Amino acid sequence: MNSLAGSILVISSLIASTLGQTTRNYNCANQPTICQNICYYQTCVAPGNDLFTYDPNGDADQKRIDSGVTPEPSSRQRPCLGLVDGGPGMETDEFPFASMAEGGDGASLICTGGREQRVQGGSVRVLYRPLDRANGEQFRLALTNTNGIAFCDQAATPATGCNGKGFPGFRFFADDGIYCQWDIDIPQDEQILCVNADDGSLVDPPAKLRLRAEEAPRGMNWTNLLHVRDPGLVKRLAAAGETVSMPFEG
Repeated sequence: MNSLAGSILVISSLIASTLGQTTRNYNCANQPTICQNICYYQTCVAPGNDLFTYDPNGDADQKRIDSGVTPEPSSRQRPCLGLVDGGPGMETDEFPFASMAEGGDGASLICTGGREQRVQGGSVRVLYRPLDRANGEQFRLALTNTNGIAFCDQAATPATGCNGKGFPGFRFFADDGIYCQWDIDIPQDEQILCVNADDGSLVDPPAKLRLRAEEAPRGMNWTNLLHVRDPGLVKRLAAAGETVSMPFEG
């Protein structure tokens, strides 16, 4: 393909990717763990979803309960303070965020330090700043400064891919009161680590997670990651034969 044809193709992709929705940048600088969680969700958990909805009128507190970030009842131990991998000063972060309509049950959780959480606060404010703050608005999420972050950068991602073995995040099964490490495909001869939310004891995976073992293993899907300021990543993904959109900066 000559350079002119290539330029036309890129411009066409840019226009197609931005019609109808605003593209908003999320700056991953100084947030490697938080952005690893975002990218794992977009690449492995819900690869068919590249749109999110700012939900200023939603019940964010209830979404945090549904996702497992906030223990309910309150007598339960907070997940990142010993119940799941974590330690002193660690907090639970979720994606999709509780400020999104897609947040809540089924969100991907990860343990992060307080510094990343503070940086995240500023990034989230910038993310939503031009959106409709009264009624909410749908947008495409574009990640920036993701070089070297696993599941954002293909070159930094574990060879285990989407099976959850190389990912430190976890999820909450509210109906069962169980936290489990993420595992898209559970080998029949291998036990995934799950703990009871009440006392931290090891338990079997819930039935809905065990059923995933009957599905075909899910491969990496990079098409929803939009790296507007990371041309090196785009080149690597393109070389691997993946479709990558580079939207206009919103």
